[in-house]
Amino acid sequence: MTNLAVYSVLVGPTGVGPAPVPPSNSYDLVLFTDDPDITAEHWDVRLIDTHGLDSARAAKRAKILAHRYLPDHDWSLFLDTGIALEADPVDMLERYAGSGPSFFSFRHRDRMCLYEEAEAVIERGEEDERRVREQADHYRRLGFPHRFGLIAGALLLRRHNDRAVMEVAEDWYEHLLRYSAREELAFAFAAWRHGFEPGHFDGDIADNACIAPSPDRRAGGRAAGSIRPPIAGCTAARRIARQGRTMATAPIRTCSPHPARKTGPCASAPTGIGATRVRSTTAPTAMPTSTSSF
Repeated sequence: MTNLAVYSVLVGPTGVGPAPVPPSNSYDLVLFTDDPDITAEHWDVRLIDTHGLDSARAAKRAKILAHRYLPDHDWSLFLDTGIALEADPVDMLERYAGSGPSFFSFRHRDRMCLYEEAEAVIERGEEDERRVREQADHYRRLGFPHRFGLIAGALLLRRHNDRAVMEVAEDWYEHLLRYSAREELAFAFAAWRHGFEPGHFDGDIADNACIAPSPDRRAGGRAAGSIRPPIAGCTAARRIARQGRTMATAPIRTCSPHPARKTGPCASAPTGIGATRVRSTTAPTAMPTSTSSF
């Protein structure tokens, strides 16, 4: 059993399979799915119970509650089925594991305010309006601040058995069950409630050295039940093949810790996702108060 698990979740007819990840003795590749017919070369395919949930919430259960699904691993790297990993997972772990936080993600690309994101979700028709407004109103009544910050959850590196990470994850998922399935909304509230500050990967989620759209997503999906074996369709593998090298000998791109936050709308915020980091190993604090009048 290795210290790191690289995992993905495939529940229901998503139309996109997990992107190829080169196998390694340094980490375990785990795919959680509700489909007993799915097989994937080099992946440890594990059948999961959906607990009667819709596909989105069933998939996010395994995604968010990594401490329940991967109890024997210290660290996990979650990879959304729609993206391809272009950085070496071991390199990522070595760079981030000792930097303080036990949770890393990209920042949300378009917004840093939960209330603005809630309106955008409604405008795009992605969720039931009543449920989203109920969620935002509930958070507002509890004093959740304006412009606290949002994450993008396509790639998550976590020391998932860390007590603070587990407590945030449990709260995060409870709110996905109670309100909308938009994970960025529920995570922001859970992080604020627990006084939890995540770390962030370098770059924009759409322009970085860690990930790229998966070959399946670029091709418009996959046939039901079919998954390409690792490496065969990988962006990095194709690039290396064109250069006449192998994955074993070619350098793989790396992503480094996020530099100091630049001056901008979030720079003046005293707390929140993207503000000064605190170690996630500290005990959760009482629910903060806020003077936000939004």
